[in-house]
Amino acid sequence: MDRPVLDRNSPVPVYRQLAEWFREKISNQEWAENYKLDSEIELAEKLDLSRGTVRKAVEELISEGLLIRSHGRGTFVSDAESIGQTLATELVGTSEELIRKGINFETIVLTQRVVIPQNRIAQHLSLLPEKRVLFLERVRKIQNQPIIYLHNYVNYQYCIGIEKIDFSKKRLFEALENEYHLSLSWGRRTFESRLCPKIIAERLGIETGSAVMYLEQIVYLADGTPIEISDVWFRGDRFKLSIDLKRKGGFYFDPLQIELK
Repeated sequence: MDRPVLDRNSPVPVYRQLAEWFREKISNQEWAENYKLDSEIELAEKLDLSRGTVRKAVEELISEGLLIRSHGRGTFVSDAESIGQTLATELVGTSEELIRKGINFETIVLTQRVVIPQNRIAQHLSLLPEKRVLFLERVRKIQNQPIIYLHNYVNYQYCIGIEKIDFSKKRLFEALENEYHLSLSWGRRTFESRLCPKIIAERLGIETGSAVMYLEQIVYLADGTPIEISDVWFRGDRFKLSIDLKRKGGFYFDPLQIELK
């Protein structure tokens, strides 16, 4: 591996100079899409730098969406400047995975109130008539662009007062687990490709009838009680779905990935 020319006397920190060298490698396609970087330890040894310097440079490019860090697999050059997101091997929210990958995002709360749900929601949550839910409507933005539109419905009897929490700053799963001490045990996710109706298109800043990826998620407590159901729409021009498959080996979850392009 060739080495970058780094000026240790420059007012520009060494890790920033290294990050710029990484950018050049990517822009001139010396590091092509999906190229796997050496580990931070290996890079530090090859470049004669500290591991901390290498880590800061890598994290800067991850935050820009030029690199992707995949847990257990390594760090890769983004596919068409994509941001990877694992949504099936673990019960994680979209915000949790963005945080894991160091991707800056903003959450806009559009609606937050306690309501009596429609029949579909009541049935999924096994609610008796007149029982209420927290309804949470949000948009997630990355680089000031709306990417994800969410509806969340939470069984209110398990989290009375939750409507007072500021969900532009706090994550829903975080509140349920830390504030209400609920054990979110498992979930079921269903993905569909859909054409975008007007209201969702407006929220995502795309044309009516554009392709969107729709996700329905139901989350259960350890005793099997359904606690939350989500409707999530991802911009179809910003996400792609990929699955790693095993041929044999007993019970497993397919590593399902959604990548933000």
